[in-house]
Amino acid sequence: MKFVDVHCHLDNPKYINLNELTARAKEGGVVGIVAASSNLVSAQRVLGIGEKYRGLVFPALGVHPERLDATKDDVDKVMNLAKEHRRDIVAIGEIGLPYYSIREKEDFVKLMEKAVPTLKRFLELALEFDLAVVLHAPHDEPAQRAFEVVRDVGLKRVLFHWHKSKPEITKMIVDSDYYISITPEVCYRDRDRELAKLVPLRNLVLETDGPWPYGGEFKDKLTEPIFIKRTAQEIAKLKNLNEEEVARATTENASKLFNIKSWNS
Repeated sequence: MKFVDVHCHLDNPKYINLNELTARAKEGGVVGIVAASSNLVSAQRVLGIGEKYRGLVFPALGVHPERLDATKDDVDKVMNLAKEHRRDIVAIGEIGLPYYSIREKEDFVKLMEKAVPTLKRFLELALEFDLAVVLHAPHDEPAQRAFEVVRDVGLKRVLFHWHKSKPEITKMIVDSDYYISITPEVCYRDRDRELAKLVPLRNLVLETDGPWPYGGEFKDKLTEPIFIKRTAQEIAKLKNLNEEEVARATTENASKLFNIKSWNS
């Protein structure tokens, strides 16, 4: 069986030994890790990690939308880096719309809308260079607004990472043939279990968002790409499938999303 972790922050300093992490991943059947970035320094580090672990780690460059202090110059520099390294990256990400940093503010919608022009710039870059996009658009308002922007720009290869939204929005995403990633929370959290049952297998991919910490059986463990194998097992149970079917389908989906044909060979 082969697995792909479509979203992991390998540049995070919590990952002290990437040699051991990548060795465990490969031993467990992980054939690809998409390494997302969050700012310029992160993007530079991700490119270096991708070069060192070429064939296993695939960089994605972006500015995290929750970084409200990011300037136009910061965005420009990451976009220029993406243009310069077009052949070394597979996606623009992590990009999207803020939620956690603004959710308790009275002008929530206005602050969210303020981020739309930057999102559009990144989406247009992805369209120009035929790259996938990895979206941070959690919960209802950001998810629906990001969906509208993506649809208007005309992108086809889109991932709503760690999606948390009502079924109506999920259905719009699925009906547009976009992808939704499932995290290890599916092993113990009802919200994620319901999402996994709702989203058709043809739209599902697997992610860890490492080193984000999880509860349940993962409590007090440093999140690693190998966790997606356990995630696939749980999705198989929820969908009354076998693990091989989930592994094959999610890897094929990741291959289509990021245009990495070797994951299917």
